[in-house]
Amino acid sequence: MKKYFIYSILLGMILSSCKKDHSTLLTAQDFPTTVGSWWKYLRLKSDNSIFDTTTYTILDSQVINGVVHQRWVETQTGLNAPYPDTTSVEVSATGVMFNAELNIQFPIIDNETWCTPEQGYTYKTNIQNITVNGTQYNNAAYLNKYTNFGMGTTVNESYWIVKNIGFVEQLINDGRGPYLHLTLVSYHIN
Repeated sequence: MKKYFIYSILLGMILSSCKKDHSTLLTAQDFPTTVGSWWKYLRLKSDNSIFDTTTYTILDSQVINGVVHQRWVETQTGLNAPYPDTTSVEVSATGVMFNAELNIQFPIIDNETWCTPEQGYTYKTNIQNITVNGTQYNNAAYLNKYTNFGMGTTVNESYWIVKNIGFVEQLINDGRGPYLHLTLVSYHIN
């Protein structure tokens, strides 16, 4: 009996040592959310030609019922540019949520999957090196957000996030037509 007990302990130790170590790609402190920071992106058409530019700027921050809410303004340039659009962003030590459409949970762990039951989205992560507009970004956190709603509409979104910079590329296909493709050209972190 003692012999089996020792064997089971040794087997447990061997199996636990084979377990893959999942590394932390990003923490909440690595994702910039300081007022006055901005990011300018090229907005590409489906053929990757330039449509216009889009700039996101963090205007201000306030605490409501213990939750930090920020106003991010989106400004586009180009012939058909709409008026600036404001997005409410909730920021915490455990996540950043953009209008409940994109919910990033921290820390982001390599090869991890998480779900948002309220929206039915699944997120998968890994680490990638990516070149965006001639700039090489190593060890970018890659997030793939997807779901299949079953009524002919699916969501498949890809985000590349770099530590202390933020989003460097976003590729969104909602299954209903043209997708959104943003690539970072410049930024300023306050």
